[in-house]
Amino acid sequence: MIAESTPRGYGTTAGQKVLDEWFTPLFQFITSHHVKIFSYINMDWDRYPLFKGDGWGDSRVQSNALVKAFWLEQMQSGTYLHSSADLFDQLGYHPTQAQSSHR
Repeated sequence: MIAESTPRGYGTTAGQKVLDEWFTPLFQFITSHHVKIFSYINMDWDRYPLFKGDGWGDSRVQSNALVKAFWLEQMQSGTYLHSSADLFDQLGYHPTQAQSSHR
């Protein structure tokens, strides 16, 4: 699992540079290490006084056309599951079965 990932020090406004140095390696790592879960923080960190000036930048994928296109390509590749009404079924998880196995 990769939790709370964000391109600190780049921001998505860096365009091709952040794609080459952060996003592409991230997705290569996910693939080569069979990462099952990853969480991305899609946030303009500098909007918040707590983070402003600390080098977090704007990590929103939609703030740069190149980054957004790359992100959408990855997300639409069929590799990743997304939040949906049938996500538990896709995962093979059935809450009632899981509860009964813990008793």
